[in-house]
Amino acid sequence: MLQIAANPYVTILGPESTASSRLNLSQAFNSFGTTISPVIGGWLVFSVFNRAGVNGADSVKVPYVCVSGVFLLMAVLFSFADVPSFTNKEHISRGIGPLKYPHTLLGMIAIFMYVGGEVGVGSAVINYLGLPKLGSLSRELASKYLAFYWGGLMIGRFMGAFALSDMKRDTRRLLVAMTPLLAFIVIWLTSGRENALHYGALLAVLLGAFLVGEASAPRMLALFSVLIIALLIVGVAGSGETARWAILGVGLFCSVMWSNIFSLAIEGVGPLKSQASSLLIMAILGVALIPPLQGFVADRRGIQFSFVVPMIAFAYVGFYGLYGYRAGRPNSARGAGAPNATDLSSRTSGNETPAGI
Repeated sequence: MLQIAANPYVTILGPESTASSRLNLSQAFNSFGTTISPVIGGWLVFSVFNRAGVNGADSVKVPYVCVSGVFLLMAVLFSFADVPSFTNKEHISRGIGPLKYPHTLLGMIAIFMYVGGEVGVGSAVINYLGLPKLGSLSRELASKYLAFYWGGLMIGRFMGAFALSDMKRDTRRLLVAMTPLLAFIVIWLTSGRENALHYGALLAVLLGAFLVGEASAPRMLALFSVLIIALLIVGVAGSGETARWAILGVGLFCSVMWSNIFSLAIEGVGPLKSQASSLLIMAILGVALIPPLQGFVADRRGIQFSFVVPMIAFAYVGFYGLYGYRAGRPNSARGAGAPNATDLSSRTSGNETPAGI
């Protein structure tokens, strides 16, 4: 529900050329929650409420009730919040709507593949780290390592917010470089020297990838997809610390994918932007199909081999960054010819949401 309302809203708050930057920034705070939740949730589910004689499902009841309370509080706060409202005053004709744009249709498939691959890898981490050749980590300890996976999305999204912004080049590069350095220091202080050094090597690769990507959303999609596939290959073929950190490092390179695919897919669709956003959100269905497919493969060929499934998913995301985002467009340059968000929406004094939501 948050994605349906928040992503289109963040996109139209400014020009399309910096939409990826805004989405990365907002998603970075989302990732902060998914970074600390495995640690807190693992402690609650596996230690506090997982008592003798308690069914596994019963151990999640109280944490889920608490989460529900947080959402109710958020609903109250937003009902009183004074935030800009937008409405689309242009007539939207009947028909297939944004599906007539090939880059939007291919973007839906990219979202399907990306979210399925990201959650598939993240969902398999705890069982993966429990393998004998990966150290036979307990579920509680593995859930703490899982924070590195989701924390990687937060780090990368803050870097993406800076890299894809319209700030001066030197300022942009400085902020991009400072983010992984700060993350390294925090990890060193909270998780120890050994973990910091392993993760620091991945942060260095991430920084290099951002410098090569150089403020280009499609280029980042293609490059980061290649790096993810390389890490997954190491996770499938390797063992020990190398394989462990390869899989945990996938989160770093998943970071900018959602925001970049989303902004590229709704670019240049005019008054159909909100409808296109809703269709992209529907593509989150990939979360319901790809992880079970990976589980099916894991049951038959082993959990290490099952990472072949997200490899295929990210290979498609790489294709979208190379070609799919410009399919059917007369101008292949990103953002070329696309109308400014201020031409697509107008501010109102009421409480309208973007049209079509």
